[in-house]
Amino acid sequence: MQKPKLKTKKPIGTLFVSAVVALGACVAPTGAGLTETPEEFYITTSINGETYHVGDTVSITVTAINNSDATFTIDLGMGCTLLYSAFNKANELIYDPFVCTAVPTTYSLGPHETESRQFTWALSDRLNSGQLIGPGTYKIVGRLGLSAAITGDEASFEITN
Repeated sequence: MQKPKLKTKKPIGTLFVSAVVALGACVAPTGAGLTETPEEFYITTSINGETYHVGDTVSITVTAINNSDATFTIDLGMGCTLLYSAFNKANELIYDPFVCTAVPTTYSLGPHETESRQFTWALSDRLNSGQLIGPGTYKIVGRLGLSAAITGDEASFEITN
């Protein structure tokens, strides 16, 4: 069984586009042409375990880290800031629990600052497909932004019977 990546640092530099069906449409960031971020800015993802059962709760921490001497700012358009998504072994999006807001969002993180958000995911919640989650290998990916996002590292885990 693969161990989860816990609090590993990984520079980010690509846009991540997820299909989001939510109340209202999300607008792509005005910086949607951004293809890389400073190497000193990255997102980490950690979880509280590596093996779960259906019905367990996963505790998730998504952290944005700015190790540079400058403020990092990005216009995320309409939407949210630090979030997570879950994927199955085939790298298909299975759970994306967030809804965009109609408020323009600019995200800034000052020099040498860190911001963390904690989430819980009950493995009894229905997936985006409406089905319940079953045994298998999954991963959670932290991200900054919703419809077009900067992604971080991933935390992998198993669900057993």
